Amino acid sequence: MSDWRIWVFDADGNGGFKQVEDDLRAVAEPTRELSSPGAISLKIKPEQDVKLRPWKSVIVTENERELQFGVVSDMADDGDGGLSVTCVGVTGYWDSEPADVEWYARDKDPAKVLRDIYAWAQSQTGKNLGMDFSGYEDSGIRIGNPDPPVTRPIRRIRPPKRERIPPEPNKKAYKDYYLKGSKPEQVARRKNARDKYQADMADWRKRRKVVLDKNKAEEKRYNDEREAYKKAVEDYSQAIQDAIYRVQWWENPTVGSVVEDMAKYVEYRTTTRWNGNVPDNRITIDEHIGAKRPTLRFVVGENVTEPPPVDWAGESYATRVVFLGSGEGKKMIRAEAVASRHGGLARTVFISDKSVRSKAAAQKRAERALKWRQAMPLVTELKVIDDDNARFGTFDVGDEIRLIDSSGRWAGTIDMWVRILAITETTEAPVATLTVTRSDKGE
Repeated sequence: MSDWRIWVFDADGNGGFKQVEDDLRAVAEPTRELSSPGAISLKIKPEQDVKLRPWKSVIVTENERELQFGVVSDMADDGDGGLSVTCVGVTGYWDSEPADVEWYARDKDPAKVLRDIYAWAQSQTGKNLGMDFSGYEDSGIRIGNPDPPVTRPIRRIRPPKRERIPPEPNKKAYKDYYLKGSKPEQVARRKNARDKYQADMADWRKRRKVVLDKNKAEEKRYNDEREAYKKAVEDYSQAIQDAIYRVQWWENPTVGSVVEDMAKYVEYRTTTRWNGNVPDNRITIDEHIGAKRPTLRFVVGENVTEPPPVDWAGESYATRVVFLGSGEGKKMIRAEAVASRHGGLARTVFISDKSVRSKAAAQKRAERALKWRQAMPLVTELKVIDDDNARFGTFDVGDEIRLIDSSGRWAGTIDMWVRILAITETTEAPVATLTVTRSDKGE
């Protein structure tokens, strides 16, 4: 059994801590979580000269493997001289705080957005908990970009090619047009000249109309292309603006809501360590936290102390998944995946995410969701002991470990990989409760 020690500090809000107690007598249950703050719950034993205050007192649980940090958020007198205390993990302290900023993220790493919002929260007066953000590395993911991608339209508009109107016939060019005299010969010559002029004028008007119509068509073509280009540029600019991730104080966002948005793309984990004789915390953010541990295993009847509850989760089962993305009506992004075969009744599940703007992304999500919803049963909780199969300290939240249950219960033999989402230990016994899920990502 690990030797536990429980420390109490007072936080000054400027990153400083004052030790209040170095060996608090209590039963503690520290919880580490993936992409969540974690927590500590305590039942403090009576007759101890220690004062705790919510949002000032900090609890640190320690054994030979790790530390867990928690800010006291709630306390309740048990009536028997004891005290029940709830502590929230370091990031959880900031999560409910308002994000009083105006930020715009375009083509930006969500890991950096997550880090920056916590760093901003810590920089506010009275909110410094000494978190170390120096470990940031680019995750390679980008948000705030249109999906599907868009490119700025290239202007390929030919100037209008206008033809010149042919010169109008000139009466002076027609001999005898102005011939004077009333003799029959003079009248006939004058008439012929004027008839020829009128015929040429009629032909000229036709040719002028053809040229004017061509020029008008060229003008229309030019104006239409210019308007189309202008509209394409506007659509491009609008697509860019629509895709930008915004944090706007007047919409009353919280730090936690921004983090939750970023956690759709990246994962994070916090660890506590000693900096001299005071605690500090470090955050790790990446596309995927943890690793597959092929040398470790959870075996029911060996290091898994109780047969885990098994759930067939009928509401999540599907033979057909319809995924709905952005847009409305007939223009809505829609994709579906259908099982090639199934031995029972067909069942359709709808999933909606308006942030998805491409057919390809929607199709990928539908196929992934169908795969997850076809695999059954589900295991969500394990009670494990410190054992050679998987020593405490050799695994952490985010890790994937093989689970084996050959007892042949209703679920039959279970042999599957599970991913650890949370680990809760207790100072009373060398046992841990793990929250797990199947290793393949579900939806």
